[in-house]
Amino acid sequence: MNLKKIKLVLTIDLLNQKNNHNNLLDTIRKVMKTLKEEVGNFLSQTLTSTRPFGDLVKQTYSLQYENGTLDLDVVVNQTTLNQYIYSFDFR
Repeated sequence: MNLKKIKLVLTIDLLNQKNNHNNLLDTIRKVMKTLKEEVGNFLSQTLTSTRPFGDLVKQTYSLQYENGTLDLDVVVNQTTLNQYIYSFDFR
């Protein structure tokens, strides 16, 4: 498994996405599906924490794959429901 490749592909694909920030987790799963050889099949998705982040809410998700876990911090604007990636790590 090439962690550099996974992080690079995920970063580039997310930067190239249109402004569809209401369906961010679906977008992440679609991008990860293109890396199926590296990460394996999708197993589960868990919301591990939700906490205030200024006027926003920061949610932490854990997406489990056969060959690793994608930890994802998402910032959500509760008024507009727009979602933005704060950080991610594949381990």
